[in-house]
Amino acid sequence: FKVTGSWTTTRPNWSQTSTIMVPLIFRMNCQYRLVRGKVEIVRNSNVALVDYGDGTCDNIATITINGTTTPFTFGN
Repeated sequence: FKVTGSWTTTRPNWSQTSTIMVPLIFRMNCQYRLVRGKVEIVRNSNVALVDYGDGTCDNIATITINGTTTPFTFGN
């Protein structure tokens, strides 16, 4: 299935806005389910972009914070 939208998280000392830039795609036949999509997160003057990939059934993603990209694994 596909998820779109945006939301704001507010805490006592900070708030952030998250926006799905490319729809999040979940495949129920994949172990980690989330296989594609991009989420932009803005907190203060920092911007992060989480990229869940191209649809490959894996748990590899990247996060780019202020221009620096780091790969990571998610899930179990």
